[in-house]
Amino acid sequence: MFYLRRRGVCRAFASRAAAFCEERIAIVETQLSIMVRLWPRSELSALDMKHNLARCYLQTGRYEEAARLFRLIYARRKVLDGANRDDTIRAAHQLAASLIELGRYDQVKSLVLPLLRQGRRFRLSYATALYMTAGASRAEVLEAVAICEELLCRDRRVLGPSHPDTLDGFREIDRACMTLEDYRKFKS
Repeated sequence: MFYLRRRGVCRAFASRAAAFCEERIAIVETQLSIMVRLWPRSELSALDMKHNLARCYLQTGRYEEAARLFRLIYARRKVLDGANRDDTIRAAHQLAASLIELGRYDQVKSLVLPLLRQGRRFRLSYATALYMTAGASRAEVLEAVAICEELLCRDRRVLGPSHPDTLDGFREIDRACMTLEDYRKFKS
């Protein structure tokens, strides 16, 4: 009984959150157009506003628009701030997440490969792109499982077993192992 009530509350909250994001998109688009008109030389502030807009697109499932904006933001941030700045890395991660949602795994691999040293999120995105690719080889799936296992061990040790990043690692390794098991069933 409690579970059904909780599930209903979660659904209601999710629908309100989606409606909030749709309203937020209109507000941010208006703010962005005003900012560009009044302060045309404030490109970094405009990039921050575009990042907020792209996040709203991502949250409402408009992945194509989000990917387009994140690609633009990432390219401009690399030029203005440099490749190793926090905002540039954040834009690259958001671009990778939107490309994964769109199923463009080859683009994710080419984007994330030079950024693997920047942190666990990029390695997790790379592992996801490896095993989710249609026609992934057994070696690619095994590499993805190895990356996920390494990240999971470190997350469990550093963050603890109930941290959200650790739980994401568990989910990702489960998916990768299921893909490996499917590979073994159908290829042998």
